[in-house]
Amino acid sequence: MSAQVIDAPISQWDALDRQERIDLLVRNASPTGICALLEFLSDRYPDPGSQLEIARLLLEVDALSSVGSDSEIGTVAAYYYHIDGGGIESALRTLAESVGETCKSVVVTESDESAWTDGSREDGGQDIANTSVVSLSRFDGQNRFEKLKQALNEIRPDVLVYHAWFDKNLLWDVALCHACGVRVVLNVHGVFSHFLEVSDGQRFPWSDGRLFASVPSAARLCDAVVSQSKVNQQFFSRFNPRSYAVAHKLSERFEQLASQSRERAVEAELLWVGRFDPYKHPEDAIDVLAHVRESVPNATLTYVGKSADGCYEQMIKSKAANLGVEHAITFAGFQHDVAQYYERASVLVLTTEVEGYCLVLAEALAAGLPVVAYDLPYLHFAECEGVRWEPQGDSRAMARSVVELLSDDRLWASMSASGQEFMRRDSEKGISTSWADVLDALTSKPSPESYEIIESERVMWDTLFAHYLQGEAKTFAQLESRVAAVDAAYREKDDLEQSYSFRVGRAILSPLRFVRGKLK
Repeated sequence: MSAQVIDAPISQWDALDRQERIDLLVRNASPTGICALLEFLSDRYPDPGSQLEIARLLLEVDALSSVGSDSEIGTVAAYYYHIDGGGIESALRTLAESVGETCKSVVVTESDESAWTDGSREDGGQDIANTSVVSLSRFDGQNRFEKLKQALNEIRPDVLVYHAWFDKNLLWDVALCHACGVRVVLNVHGVFSHFLEVSDGQRFPWSDGRLFASVPSAARLCDAVVSQSKVNQQFFSRFNPRSYAVAHKLSERFEQLASQSRERAVEAELLWVGRFDPYKHPEDAIDVLAHVRESVPNATLTYVGKSADGCYEQMIKSKAANLGVEHAITFAGFQHDVAQYYERASVLVLTTEVEGYCLVLAEALAAGLPVVAYDLPYLHFAECEGVRWEPQGDSRAMARSVVELLSDDRLWASMSASGQEFMRRDSEKGISTSWADVLDALTSKPSPESYEIIESERVMWDTLFAHYLQGEAKTFAQLESRVAAVDAAYREKDDLEQSYSFRVGRAILSPLRFVRGKLK
């Protein structure tokens, strides 16, 4: 970071009072000065908790808080740090297909764009039609923010749809986009409470509980927020008046399946689909299978999906061997054409503890495959009669529902038809907003009344998030203290066992230990 780029006031940030900091942000709220400022702030405030005050300051700088443009939208870009197939690819495809007729579509990523365009991707994924890809890796900028600015200058998007809602750079990227005159739509792919559910004391993006407080603060700065459920929409509407629920669009193959009734396969095959992830609990499907086979001895289980390194699969195989069901399990790995597995299976077993939209569930219902799942009452599918919901973690209850489905052809057919009917139409609480609706809304400003409602609740939410972060910090400090105490105890034990007096004493007493062992 050169002295020519950052002047003294930026380097003296800590010594400035609140108004001086706002003045500094105003002076640097332009494409020429913003990157150096954001690099400094991202180093100074690297964690979600410390970014809350900065988010409040950014809200007071018009050029950084929102674009407020009423111009038409001609180019829509979508950002995600890495693209390797799966749910995010479906979300990108939904967006591209929704805007493709009227807008140019571009994907911005930090991974190598050649892996996206030359057909060599290991996951077997396909390019998104009418969408170009721009990788930040090809720009030789001063820092990451310079690279993103160069990409924006090349693409010249009117809107950037930001899919990495858990990214540590979310706040800074929103400010950069606004300084460059680009509107930002935050696409929240999980449930609003995700970081409370998965927090495990680690400070890793997907398990950092502090994001529960920082994501809504960043949402205030965005021009709109999109999620995949009405529950999410209701939560984020408390921070941004332009909050919408937009469902993922199924592929043409699954739309065809939803229009065709199906018969149950002869085999009793359970199916599990998804990424092997601790929060999706693929290992629980082994317990379900073991319980089911007590009543249906020929039942089998097929896994479609994989983990990043193969370790999770080995753990599951070991568990299956311990339960004596390893011969009844098939690991199909990642499959681009997953429809064939839905078509031949008897029941989808969904063991996830937290979801945003759950594309796997949507695909199964479209394919007429009944689902037995752990309870996820906030999902769009919560009232679908094609799903049996069981308490979280209760594999026995799940197995009982699976056995009932496998034993009752009439029940199976009823749930199959109900799932397909649900996917053919919106439910009573369905999602009807499209990406076209969201983009259209960006061409006009929300009503002043909607902001008045948000402002009336600001102190309440700020108090909640501040107290939550204070409590989280105390808990984390206690965990660190306990870990340090355990480490110290082990080091003391190791030092003792390596001491001369300990070894001499052990040698003297070894004959007595031998005699005592013989007498037992």
